[in-house]
Amino acid sequence: MTPVSTRIIALIGLLLLISSHPVNAQFVNFGLSDHSVSLDFLGEARNNGVWTQLGAYHHDELGQRFYAGFLLSEINQSASQYYWLGLGGQIAYLDADGPDGTALPVGGMLSFPLIPGIKMKLQISGYYAPSVLAFNGLDKYYDAQARLVFDLMSNASLYVGYRRIHAGFEFIRDRDLDDGTYAGAILRF
Repeated sequence: MTPVSTRIIALIGLLLLISSHPVNAQFVNFGLSDHSVSLDFLGEARNNGVWTQLGAYHHDELGQRFYAGFLLSEINQSASQYYWLGLGGQIAYLDADGPDGTALPVGGMLSFPLIPGIKMKLQISGYYAPSVLAFNGLDKYYDAQARLVFDLMSNASLYVGYRRIHAGFEFIRDRDLDDGTYAGAILRF
């Protein structure tokens, strides 16, 4: 078994372990594109507005990204509108083709309906780490995503989106770990 597959199996096991703790809401997200696969977990403990994040991303040529983080959230739900906003930070480790690196990106997520009454919403997320928050050969890092989510039922959604994951390195050329469309599913527990 290669070190990469061992890390992925260990992360999936960790996701399953974390998802078993008592929470009010949990989301498991599985995304797929031509050259990459991602698995993410988002859970809120005890309805206190603090969400935990954990995830892994694998690109078949450019390497892996693992992250853990938190979000402080705000939900506005009324008869005429609904949105979810979360702001926070992460620790991200890149095991890229070439140098590795660690970053402490800050950012957040926003989710809101496009047309009231239709089960379709737009989700946007972005995290950025300038050089002062990037270490071990990494000079800067950002992850930006936007996706159109279709709610199939109360506990399952499908989506199509665009993401760009960019890593700037100190001594070699910057590279995009991903820059393109992807599709996936979200399960809620």
